[in-house]
Amino acid sequence: MISGALAASLVRLPTGIPGNPSLWFLAHGVIAVAMGSAVIGHLVRAQAGARLLPALFVTATFVFGLFVIRSFEPLTSAAHAALAAYAALALASAGTRSLKAGRSWQTSIAGAGVLLLMLQIALGAFVRHHLIGYGLHLLVAGLAAVAMLVPAVAVGQDAGATAVLKRAASLAIASLLVQLSLGIAVLFMILTGTANVYGWLLTTVAHVVAGTITLLASARLAHLLRTRPGAETVDTAR
Repeated sequence: MISGALAASLVRLPTGIPGNPSLWFLAHGVIAVAMGSAVIGHLVRAQAGARLLPALFVTATFVFGLFVIRSFEPLTSAAHAALAAYAALALASAGTRSLKAGRSWQTSIAGAGVLLLMLQIALGAFVRHHLIGYGLHLLVAGLAAVAMLVPAVAVGQDAGATAVLKRAASLAIASLLVQLSLGIAVLFMILTGTANVYGWLLTTVAHVVAGTITLLASARLAHLLRTRPGAETVDTAR
């Protein structure tokens, strides 16, 4: 993911950079083939129904990556970037069990937040490849932030929440704040025209990686809330 974000940032670099970015695509391709083959091989050996969805996402990411290498067409490149994040989420969720539990407002809002973050990642890929403007991306970013912060803060204030749940809430908040800060930094560089080569590369790559980490942390929090015994809210716990 880091090598892919770096390759895309080099191509979309607003200030220009000497050298041939195709070398980064080659390096990214080699890394992707090695890791993708290892992951798919592991999923095949696992022989579990729960591994099917992660295998499909990893395969789709790899196939779209082949198309990107051939043409670097914006829509295909954006789809490849979004699929990579979704594949990471599918892989992280493969070992979790779907236990039925009562639902709460925290569970519902956190679930909506995960969906908004998935949409946000796709919109971010579209923005990065100049397919859409910043307006919708910023709107969904605000909605996703609210949807994740509200249940996470509520968990932090809940005296009855377990230590595992509190840690998941803290990680979700921290990753979200880092992601928002990096997004603001990227937007500032674009609007003011102050981007330099190394600042742009570091910030944009970190923004992409932080987006996936935020999605994983938020999905973890939503899962723990969904499987929480009794699905107690702050109000019912009191």
